[in-house]
Amino acid sequence: MSFSDYYVTHRTRKGNFLMQIDELIDWAPIEATIIQHYSPASDVTGR
Repeated sequence: MSFSDYYVTHRTRKGNFLMQIDELIDWAPIEATIIQHYSPASDVTGR
């Protein structure tokens, strides 16, 4: 096993872990709360 094989294997595991978390969390209520405090990305004026 080369260094790159080792790195890719561990990176994939982390990616799978994060994808599993993403499937478990219902992001809609979190996004609804956050969007109240931030302007949309299309706001060109900035702060």
